[in-house]
Amino acid sequence: DKTLKLWPIPASRGNQAPLSLSASWTIRAHDKDINCVAVSPDAKLIASGSQDKRIKVWESQSGRLAVECVGHLRGVWSVEFSTTDRVLVSSSGDHSVRLWSLSNGRCIRLLQSHSAP
Repeated sequence: DKTLKLWPIPASRGNQAPLSLSASWTIRAHDKDINCVAVSPDAKLIASGSQDKRIKVWESQSGRLAVECVGHLRGVWSVEFSTTDRVLVSSSGDHSVRLWSLSNGRCIRLLQSHSAP
């Protein structure tokens, strides 16, 4: 349904009755299906990758769009945050891996596949 939802999950409660949860926020995140989601090491950001060829990075508290990364030629299949830098890495059906700056959403490195002989 092209949406992201943030569900607050309380700390372990043992064998108590099932929880009734409601989303902290729900947003229509992409124009096509979402293929992947990653949470930053500090849990302040959430990245989503989609068949719409875009990566969007959201503030986890508010659901506000923080940055958008555009450049893949086909759907995005995987996103992951660096544990040491303000960088996001993605892979796509266009056979490329890209590194993105989280400060401005620009591609800082492009790694493309090659054809086998």
